[in-house]
Amino acid sequence: MDQGRQTGNGTEAYKMTGNTACVSHYWNRPASSSPSIPSSILHTHILVGLSPNKMIMAQTIDDPHPVLERNHHHSFMEYALEQAKRSPTSPPKFCVGAVLVDPQRNRILSTGYSMELPSPAGDEGNTHAEQCCFIKVAQAHNLPLAHAEDYIQDVLPADAVLYTTVEPCNERLSGNTTCIERILKLKNVIRTVYVGIREPSTSVRGNDGLTRLQEEGIRVRVTGDMKDCILRTLTTER
Repeated sequence: MDQGRQTGNGTEAYKMTGNTACVSHYWNRPASSSPSIPSSILHTHILVGLSPNKMIMAQTIDDPHPVLERNHHHSFMEYALEQAKRSPTSPPKFCVGAVLVDPQRNRILSTGYSMELPSPAGDEGNTHAEQCCFIKVAQAHNLPLAHAEDYIQDVLPADAVLYTTVEPCNERLSGNTTCIERILKLKNVIRTVYVGIREPSTSVRGNDGLTRLQEEGIRVRVTGDMKDCILRTLTTER
């Protein structure tokens, strides 16, 4: 159910999805606002979940990403879901979102969504969300973009956390590098992976990628608490 209300300085619009409400606050530009400040800075997404006080988000000129309460994993997964919603729909390809986080500094390092970045930086046909996260880190540090996971280990913090709405792929019919393989190349710095849902049954054989990650010492948790929201975003439904 879509709802909305006027506030003193803007308009809030939110959609109820089960027991979670996703809210966007569109701030009205003050008359005295400097024209040098991009209008996007005045557009802050506020995601309200089971515990609204746990989901504090802000947007600044220096960092376009929200500030979420430290280690509130539901909030970070909701932000990954917001990325997934930006994916172009191209069935049977899935719309997936990912967020890479530095938990020590409580800072979002990069985000990605399916087919966000085309080749040559990404893969021909379908660059996956996790790969897009890695490409953006490489871009921020002037490192090679193609196969970014081969170059970004030294610029990532220890114990980085990856949130992805869907289980990372462990096999690709295209022959492109899988997301599991990319993550394993960064296993010394990406120490935890949060997954929204397991990969749905497709023509690709069963995904045992999470087992591979765990065998290499990476902590894995399937959250499952946003399953319905993620499934609605996975293909064409919004």
